[in-house]
Amino acid sequence: MKKDGKKLTIKVKSERGAITALVLASFLLILVVLINLYMVGSSKSTSQDKEIEAIQEAYNYTPDEMESKYQDNIVFANVNTEQTNPKAAIPSNVKEIVEADANKGIVIKDKNENEWVWVEVPKTTVFSGLNIDVNGIFTSQNYIDIANKMITYAGVYRKGSVNQECNWTDEWYDGCGLTQQEYIEAYQSMLKSVYTYGGFWIGRYEAGIDGSITDLSKARTSHIDIEIGKSPKAISQKDAIPYNFVYCSEAQMLANEMTPDSNYRSSLMFGIQWDLVCKFLEVKSDLTVDDINKDSSSWGNYENAKIENITSGKYAVYKNGSLGTWTQISGTYTKPNTRPDYDTLLSTGISEYVKKMNIYNFASNEAEWTLEKNSNSNVPCVDRGGFYGFYSYIYPASSRSFSLTTDSGIGTGFRPALYVNWKLKPWL
Repeated sequence: MKKDGKKLTIKVKSERGAITALVLASFLLILVVLINLYMVGSSKSTSQDKEIEAIQEAYNYTPDEMESKYQDNIVFANVNTEQTNPKAAIPSNVKEIVEADANKGIVIKDKNENEWVWVEVPKTTVFSGLNIDVNGIFTSQNYIDIANKMITYAGVYRKGSVNQECNWTDEWYDGCGLTQQEYIEAYQSMLKSVYTYGGFWIGRYEAGIDGSITDLSKARTSHIDIEIGKSPKAISQKDAIPYNFVYCSEAQMLANEMTPDSNYRSSLMFGIQWDLVCKFLEVKSDLTVDDINKDSSSWGNYENAKIENITSGKYAVYKNGSLGTWTQISGTYTKPNTRPDYDTLLSTGISEYVKKMNIYNFASNEAEWTLEKNSNSNVPCVDRGGFYGFYSYIYPASSRSFSLTTDSGIGTGFRPALYVNWKLKPWL
């Protein structure tokens, strides 16, 4: 019995030891888990505290300070700021940097979902010999000197396409959509902005009709007077139906409403701006002078251009004197270059075929109203580029056409430009 009791005592002690070890191991495991949980919680808490501190700090900033800090965090690649400075010229309320590489074409998206592309005008190249204080008051001669330098740089494009005479000026006329004073202020703001920053912004896409990306009934089939606040807004977004059937003056009104920042002006492009875009594409893309100035079929939607493998978007075919109904693309679509469907209008930016430096449809889809003036006062309005019903070798990208102030049609739209409003921000 004693022997059995001894064995029992030993067994109990052994089991007690095993239990103690098990408890100890379990305790240690629980302790490790608790420590890890604490560390995770502590780290999370620290992270949250930092986020809260950042938010609190942000909310204590003035609007100007917020804008400054936002701009400080923007990094654009392949930008020589001595030549061009899109970062300094970026408007407020920018929602997204769509493309940050200048070699591809810098693209920003504003709060209204509109996209803008930076057009470089290299300062030290274009404005060599000029030494104008951008913080001072510009004289009339300063503006003339800047304009002349830009005209020289734009070269052959300033004269229009091949075989066109140079009868075009950036000059006010009654019916352009601006008063004479407004025109002068816009023109001078543009000149000063380009001189200061080495470039300007333009709509990435032809102006489209607000709501037309999802609603085909938004398409215009005839001229209806534009009323700001009542008519659909103009947008610079992919797959919109182009805003056509507008007078030049109405296009200017719509373009003016597209600015995302009250310190910036948005307007139709001046003639010299169109020429500078041509030069920008010559310098930065794979296009030659002839591609821009003689025949733009390789990058524009013309009668004689076949555009294949379009997998999204909309199109409408011109037949029997009118533009047909808009059709949503299903599967893969090819825009033909032979009858009967070669006169086909496309929604904005739906094919890479018509893109250069992230700018879509610059050569042709719709011809585009500008603020340029034709020397013939009877037909003063000037539109640039071709449209889907033209041949590319007759109306290449640099070409000009002229019209009455009351002309509007299927094949003429517009594209906005964006630049600093120096009247409001003379200190920049």
